[in-house]
Amino acid sequence: MSCQLPSTLVEVQMVKCGLTQSTSSVICNSAKLQRLDLSGNDLQSFEYNNTGTIRKLTVLNDLEKLNLSDNRNLHTFTLAGLTKLKVLDLRCCNIQQLPSGMSDLHHIEKLYLGGNKLGLSFTFSCLQGKHLQTLGLYSCDIEKVQWELMSPNISYELDLAGNKRLSCLPNNMWNALNLKRLDLSGSGISSIPNTGK
Repeated sequence: MSCQLPSTLVEVQMVKCGLTQSTSSVICNSAKLQRLDLSGNDLQSFEYNNTGTIRKLTVLNDLEKLNLSDNRNLHTFTLAGLTKLKVLDLRCCNIQQLPSGMSDLHHIEKLYLGGNKLGLSFTFSCLQGKHLQTLGLYSCDIEKVQWELMSPNISYELDLAGNKRLSCLPNNMWNALNLKRLDLSGSGISSIPNTGK
């Protein structure tokens, strides 16, 4: 038996509802959604399967806020085409690399990736950086962060807490970033670099 959400919906919250990839296809058919919270479920992917029952998130063209946090088996999905997305929460999803389509997120303002093992080096090359204001990278097992594409015209909030292997910050960080909040709690940082001013 198939069920369809009303096409007029602009917001859906289905937190800790036991959703799987097959039930999530119903949500992805609601093309007018602007805010979608599917955190705390058992989602694994949003790719098409052979029968077409699992829809890609990319059909949600108007989506501005997406929360997929705490879907601990989430591993295969794309963000391609979600050009209006402003807030993306992928905390604690056990992802080891960023999903494809990150470069399409031209309007992203807040990106939360904490609690994922993203690896030794995190670079902003996958982001346009023109609108990004908040970046949460706590406990991502990061050793090095590269700042090259961040705009100095935007004030940033940067969370690097819990990255124990992150032992130093680059000297040019202060010139590359206009920081208004920096969290280094529980990281391997033992000294702050010279601002060069």
